[in-house]
Amino acid sequence: MYRAFDLKVTNKEIEDVVKYNSTEQIKLWNNIGWQCKQEFKDEYNYLLKNYLNDGTINGTKLIKEVFDKNNYDVFLSYSHNDEKLVLTIAGMLMEQFNLNVFVDTFYWGSADDLLKEIDDIKCKNSDGTYDYQKRNITTSHVHAMLTSAIMQVMDLSEIVIFVNTNNSVPVLENTLSGKKEYTFSPWIYEEVLLTELLRGKKWFEHRLSTFNERMEYKKEQDFEIAYELPKNNMINIDVDDIHEWIRINQRLNCSKNKKIRTKEDLELLLFIDHHPLNILYKIIEMKCETEKK
Repeated sequence: MYRAFDLKVTNKEIEDVVKYNSTEQIKLWNNIGWQCKQEFKDEYNYLLKNYLNDGTINGTKLIKEVFDKNNYDVFLSYSHNDEKLVLTIAGMLMEQFNLNVFVDTFYWGSADDLLKEIDDIKCKNSDGTYDYQKRNITTSHVHAMLTSAIMQVMDLSEIVIFVNTNNSVPVLENTLSGKKEYTFSPWIYEEVLLTELLRGKKWFEHRLSTFNERMEYKKEQDFEIAYELPKNNMINIDVDDIHEWIRINQRLNCSKNKKIRTKEDLELLLFIDHHPLNILYKIIEMKCETEKK
């Protein structure tokens, strides 16, 4: 992982990113995200049938088949209650910037299907109920497998974007500390924590293969545990940064092979490397320099 970003955003703000034909554009992005989710679901169900044998799965091979793809550009971490919003963001990143996006809920959500398949074979009693002790064991195995896989994908992703909303970071009354942020989701807590624990790599290290080759999951429960989010390693971004990212990327695409004629054309020379993520890094760098003045 190269960098982690804390993106505070709402559905309305994403819609405002597109000023013209916003309804059609947002619908397009959302459809791209949903299509990506459906393709994964179909692939996952096919692989599951191959690796599930009498309630026993080859965890190592399943993880390798499902997660062993090219390095991801972006890892999205978020609350499952924001699925529509995040699928729209994923579609935007794919359509506008041609980025390879990993959406964590596809995998956390799939844990339910995997667990149900195993429990029906190994943990189901004759009366249709499930053995509590056996289910504890199967749940531990599935969650351990998913956790290790998610950690590997985050390590291989160039950036992590945590989608910070009232669903992922609820406003708590009588909180133990004033301005600190908490989450009820152990999966979100784990992923945010990993942004501080994972090894740091340079951005170009994530693209070596390209150069050479050219889940939050949460159940309703009767109690809640709040986890303070360790976000010291995250850089704050907002919808204005996303809008600027899209604007500059579109201008760069339009200005390829054009002569410098205006002041705006000259400013584009700041973005020598046209890779979308390098554009984002430069925008944040310039923003920080402006705030210091």
